[in-house]
Amino acid sequence: MARITIHDRLVAALQHRGEAIIADARSTRYTVLTRTRRETGEQVGFYFVGRAGALRAGRTVGESRPVGADFRAKLLGTTTR
Repeated sequence: MARITIHDRLVAALQHRGEAIIADARSTRYTVLTRTRRETGEQVGFYFVGRAGALRAGRTVGESRPVGADFRAKLLGTTTR
């Protein structure tokens, strides 16, 4: 039986929010998904999900920053503290 990893859970949660996987992304280290504003639908950057579950957001991998613990916990359906 295959195990569901944190990476898989994060990707599934982002896709459920309407984000799409970028199939032709140059990064081999991260799974790249779109990042859109919910109010306008405008694409403002990308989410980068690492193999071990790291979650970053930004326009490029080099400019990306880790997302807050609260947002990550919300995606995973857990609570912080």
